Amino acid sequence: MHIAQIAPLTEAIPPKLYGGTERVVHWLTEELVALGHDVTLFASGDSCTSAKLEAFWPRALPGPAFDVPVAEIMDLLVATGERLTGKWEFQEVLENDAAAILQVNVGLNGLLESKKIAGMAEAHYAQIAPWTYCGPVTAAASIQLDACSPNFLIQEGIEDWSGFAAEILREPIAWEDGFVIPSDRPGLGVEPDEKILAKYPPHEVSGGDLSASLRSV
Repeated sequence: MHIAQIAPLTEAIPPKLYGGTERVVHWLTEELVALGHDVTLFASGDSCTSAKLEAFWPRALPGPAFDVPVAEIMDLLVATGERLTGKWEFQEVLENDAAAILQVNVGLNGLLESKKIAGMAEAHYAQIAPWTYCGPVTAAASIQLDACSPNFLIQEGIEDWSGFAAEILREPIAWEDGFVIPSDRPGLGVEPDEKILAKYPPHEVSGGDLSASLRSV
């Protein structure tokens, strides 16, 4: 079977540092090759793979040092920003036309700074797609940013914020047919349930192995 695997440009394959998506792509690619499939991996040129490598950029672009107009060179809409901190790092991306979509991390930058970054993006005809990797409070802050940003594109989420994310809130984030319904309540629109949170004390990581620690929860 002919199979194409596509990896983000954030990290080379396999990733040397953090890179959850890239690591899964690496595992899948190597296993598919081992099973005898004809696999082509579309990734950065500094990737290592048993499959046929089609490099659509010479190297991974993990950080804020975007010194080339990537968005002009590549016939793709480039998105980045989940690891960038503060308006100054985003300014470098925008000034170099290195991305068309900014994945601002509201949990890292804060709501006010993220709103400034969204405004900068709008002035450069770029869109925002806030990156949400953690809990529902950060998600609620991101939703507030989305609702007041004319250049908002899409909101990342952990499925529909049901289950644990809904359990720890007095009133869960509203979700309907793939759309988030912004809350009309004061503040961020959500209130953590402290009695429920008390059942889940912070989990200590022992031995520096975060993934093993998480698997034990």
